[in-house]
Amino acid sequence: MSSLEARKLRQFIEQQDQTSRYILLLHYYDNLTVKEIGLVLDLPQSIIQSRLTHLQQRARQQILRCQTVKPSTVATSSLSAIA
Repeated sequence: MSSLEARKLRQFIEQQDQTSRYILLLHYYDNLTVKEIGLVLDLPQSIIQSRLTHLQQRARQQILRCQTVKPSTVATSSLSAIA
């Protein structure tokens, strides 16, 4: 991941509401499952999964905006770099 991509991803995370930031950080930094995040945040798993999916899609879009390579190569590697 380039420094531009990392900066954009950091900005994306900082722009999220507190709950969304927690979901991303607990999932990617602390490697918690959706079930575990639900227990920590006292939210239903369905809400956590829905938010996580939505955030992943938006993060991919953010990263792809600053990419010059094919999207298929970026989508997987960039999100794992959050951790």
